[in-house]
Amino acid sequence: MRFKWLGVVVAAGSTAWASTDLVVTATGIQTGQIVRVDSTAVVLRMPVGEISIPRAEIVEVRVPQPAEVETGINALGNRRFREAINALQPIVERYGGLEIDWVEEAMLRLGEAQVGARAFADARRTLDRFRTAYPNSRFAVTLVPKYARLAVAQGKCAEALPMVSKQIEELIYRKAITMEEELAVAESLIVWADCQREAGNLDDALDGYLKVVALFNASPPLTSEARMKAAETFETKKNWRRAKGLWRDLIEAGGDQQVVDTARNRLAALEKAHPE
Repeated sequence: MRFKWLGVVVAAGSTAWASTDLVVTATGIQTGQIVRVDSTAVVLRMPVGEISIPRAEIVEVRVPQPAEVETGINALGNRRFREAINALQPIVERYGGLEIDWVEEAMLRLGEAQVGARAFADARRTLDRFRTAYPNSRFAVTLVPKYARLAVAQGKCAEALPMVSKQIEELIYRKAITMEEELAVAESLIVWADCQREAGNLDDALDGYLKVVALFNASPPLTSEARMKAAETFETKKNWRRAKGLWRDLIEAGGDQQVVDTARNRLAALEKAHPE
């Protein structure tokens, strides 16, 4: 049985440790600060001390979203992986296991940041924890490409390819897919294309990246990543015209400043070397 877990967004500037959390049971309402969650209970710190509330008795949980969640996600988007980990990890340690969208997203983003920081063992533990805690989450479908990215980061394309290929085949031709399924397809296509590029199959890699740009572009960060990698691949093929066009698209799209700066530098270099 899934209980009702509600996250309430609070004004910017609040912190994870200043929140007032609310736990509703059949016999009453308790307020305080949640300090940890496990499969059987939620531990709430109150003025009189800590109490352990069995999850079987909980009807509803309301938790303000800490400002650190947005801080961590923004840092991840700018590839400041250690900063993202420092912001997100205390939140995940404290609230992980609650069925609240922002808690689930924070755990997934923590896993991404750990992969980016090459903290591979930590990333696997985080992804495994998500899989155990949230088997019915609407975000669960996005776990496949995240495990695959972890494998690729460790040089294991042979492990990653079957994972993402199966997911792509299952989802890509459906007439209707959820937003989470579309994100999963997009990220799976990027991982698949990364492995094709590593193997020297540049046309196949381009096919994967450009499918994301043209068809599965609901996520600006994933679309930007696919466009950048396609531009790099066109450069490898010495197709300067297509490469320049994609670098221009990245500049016009804006978003991640590091990506925009890279695009400007690459475009300037190509226009100087290949002005045609």
